[in-house]
Amino acid sequence: MWWPCGSPVHSHLVLKVALSPTVSAVAAAVFSRPLSHRSTSSPQTLLELLANMPKEPPKTRDMKEIRVRRRFQVPKQASSNVHFQVIGSNTPGGASSLYLSTDHRRYLFNCGEGTQRMIMELCPHKTLSQLTDVFFTTNSWRNMGGFPGMCLTIRKNGNPDVRLHGPPGATKLFDATRKFICLYDFDVLSHTQENGIFTDETLSVEHVPLDYGADPVELPVPKYSTWYPYSTQSQDANGCPINPDPSHAVQSSVFKTPQATAFLLNVKGKAGKLLVDRCMEQKVPPGPLLGELKAGRDVTLEDGTLITSASVMGSPDPNVSALVIEVPSEAFLGTIEDENSSLNKKLREAQNLGFIFHFTPSHISDSPVYQTWMERWHSPGVKQVLLNDHNRLYGGKDLMTFVKKLKLIAPPLFPTLSNQKKSLSDITVEKKPGLYHGESGLKFHIRPTTEVESTSLPIIDEKEVEAEVLSLKAVSEQIAARVEVLKPDTTKPEYPKLSFLGTGSSMPGKYRGVSGILIETCPDKFVILDCGEGTVVQLHRMYGRKRALEILSNLKAVYISHLHADHHLGLISIIQNRESAFDVMDKPIEKLYILGPGALTHFLRFYHEEFEPILTHAEQIKNEHLLLVTLTAKMTPTQSIYPKVLQEVLEATGLKDLATSRAVHCPSSFCVTFTTEADDYKVVYTGDTRPNNSLTQLAVRLKSPNLFIHEATMEHYLLADAKAKKHSTFTEAVQNGQRTNSDFTLLTHFSQRYYKYPALAEIRPHPKVTFALDFMHVNPQTLDFLRHAYDSIELIFADAAEDMKSKEEDFRIRQADMYDSLQDSPTDGSPKYEGKKSPPSSPKNGPESKKARLSDCS
Repeated sequence: MWWPCGSPVHSHLVLKVALSPTVSAVAAAVFSRPLSHRSTSSPQTLLELLANMPKEPPKTRDMKEIRVRRRFQVPKQASSNVHFQVIGSNTPGGASSLYLSTDHRRYLFNCGEGTQRMIMELCPHKTLSQLTDVFFTTNSWRNMGGFPGMCLTIRKNGNPDVRLHGPPGATKLFDATRKFICLYDFDVLSHTQENGIFTDETLSVEHVPLDYGADPVELPVPKYSTWYPYSTQSQDANGCPINPDPSHAVQSSVFKTPQATAFLLNVKGKAGKLLVDRCMEQKVPPGPLLGELKAGRDVTLEDGTLITSASVMGSPDPNVSALVIEVPSEAFLGTIEDENSSLNKKLREAQNLGFIFHFTPSHISDSPVYQTWMERWHSPGVKQVLLNDHNRLYGGKDLMTFVKKLKLIAPPLFPTLSNQKKSLSDITVEKKPGLYHGESGLKFHIRPTTEVESTSLPIIDEKEVEAEVLSLKAVSEQIAARVEVLKPDTTKPEYPKLSFLGTGSSMPGKYRGVSGILIETCPDKFVILDCGEGTVVQLHRMYGRKRALEILSNLKAVYISHLHADHHLGLISIIQNRESAFDVMDKPIEKLYILGPGALTHFLRFYHEEFEPILTHAEQIKNEHLLLVTLTAKMTPTQSIYPKVLQEVLEATGLKDLATSRAVHCPSSFCVTFTTEADDYKVVYTGDTRPNNSLTQLAVRLKSPNLFIHEATMEHYLLADAKAKKHSTFTEAVQNGQRTNSDFTLLTHFSQRYYKYPALAEIRPHPKVTFALDFMHVNPQTLDFLRHAYDSIELIFADAAEDMKSKEEDFRIRQADMYDSLQDSPTDGSPKYEGKKSPPSSPKNGPESKKARLSDCS
């Protein structure tokens, strides 16, 4: 996680550094000292300290050295184990990605939103640490949306760089995200057609551009806002778009030529095995001669006998060719229709063509021209795989099992995830001989076997899961007892309804997506609060395709609290899928309000101009204009947004009040409050922040909150870490709810250290507090339902409880060691720290020392 540091004197200065465990430990020591013992460093001294701080954990540096060293130690011979695996099957709203695994390297073809989350479940643990190359068939968000976030994980796993392949301009997306994704000492390299054929010890890849057979496409101009980043207002008093400097507006009459690239792969063959029995039969002595024969060279024995390599070697594995292709529109069909096109010529010349992977969307792949082309390459030895919206499985198996268990213990709160399958017979993998639906998890082996493996498909046996849960007698009894308890409180309003699409922080995990909350303010009026990567995927998983289209078509606004990737990288996908929903329903596209920091404009406008038009039907509302400001002490707080524009937003979203305050997190970060029109129900959402007076004043403005949705990234024993990263702890969130007299406090945005559920010690004692989980659906009548399931959650997910306890113990031991170190040698000139320390008589190592240090830090 990257965090900003600022000097009290130079508050405008923002330095971004990576908070490593070493830095965390130092922060823990510094924040834990009495105020009188803290150094009063000058601004210059503080800047020097920050400049010299480690930019990455020592563990990451060590892994990076190992990765670089291993790259030069890769054997020159071809890999013995090679297979393709479908990661993102390109389901509607879902990820688009294909993975090639070899003995020493990993390759990824397209990287849609949610790809790294699927890789965590489907692939071995260290997969991303061996990823070296990513290939994009088109420069579109559908193929590239998961790459910026994945770079953080790739770097964290020790890789020094990653190489991009595809149409020209692919690296521009990475450059555009540098303002909110900071990667220290990590390079994104580029390889295009101009660089020639890419080759390494395992395969060679040739870029084959597809010809665009139509006129360039004119860039549409946004209808409702100029999307000018520095204007004080985007609209005038009548709600009309204004642009103080026309030279900075999104330009009209700009034409672009879409580009697409196919990739022709040649997986290099592997020499056969040396047959030792045959060598012995021909009296070849042990030693160097065996190595010569294995290398393919003939040898002569001392008696003059010639031994050929072919006579003692097994059958070699031949080269295998594969094509990865996406024809994004009808204008590219000429390339595959033309017999003499470069693509068709290269396919005819390909050695042992074994696979064709089609990322082509269904409305193109179903066309007569494309079907004819597919039939041309149909043969018993060629497997053709469709990775498009014909697929319907959203995966993954572990996630569906987790949500199924939650549904058993709290049925009103959790859904049955869409398209959940009970057995392999429910999935049509092979549409017809040689033609496959590329569902997530499907493997196509090249070596050592050539089988199609379906063991990783997202299939769960509901009866087996239910039996596992009910086998715990205490859980079974608790479920029966809750039948009478879990009844909606009809004295409270039915709306707003909240669906949690992501409750994790920083990066997605197996069981938690990153931030995203869907709110139905009144019937068929929806707002989304923050939308990290994969928000649209989560929406489809939770509600299914049909209901997801209805929700998207009724989505009125998206609110972005700040510019960290885990809070807004899903926005482009939301915009695109929303417009598709209107197209499917044959309805005109309605206006979408985007409420966000003014700085968000830079990225959205860049993407609109350089890649795909996304702002045509979006209206910009800056969070800065929703701040409540007073020029004098006696003046009533007011907002800089024009009243008419604000009223239009309120009417569209079903609200009667909407305001923001500054958050204490990173530059341009905000908290928000809104009140529904129908039920006068007030909600406060913090985004990411430290507790602060501005948030408290916002929360109690006009009335106390009915619901306080508060970030709670970590437990209170990690307070120093929370202060350093500018987050709130569980206890601080609970106290904020109490301080503002909130009717109910709902905690979210948990660190991925709480991968299944958060530790309950700080939450359980408070009857008006609970926590959110992915896919949880609540309203004012059911907010307290989850509290009744705490005991069952702890029993069913006991492994997570043990893991959290172990992490706490490890942290406290490290903290105690750091205190001892600081006592021995203060480094900042401050007085020697006089806090608790381990008894001098206890040994530094061993169980007694561990107990003592834990005791001292309690």
